[in-house]
Amino acid sequence: MPTTPSAPLNTQVAIGQTVLWRYVSRDGRYVMVRDLRGGSTDGVGVQSWYFVPRGCLPTTLP
Repeated sequence: MPTTPSAPLNTQVAIGQTVLWRYVSRDGRYVMVRDLRGGSTDGVGVQSWYFVPRGCLPTTLP
């Protein structure tokens, strides 16, 4: 089953901004990234880990 977005985030990742990536969805359409600019990693409030479309990241990503 292909992945689909569930909810937009109130954040933006700018072109050229550095993010950390963790893994790619099974269908290859989304990548989990960590936005180093802010947010939390404890499950409360705005989070720093979220999924973005695969096309938003460089093609050199494995």
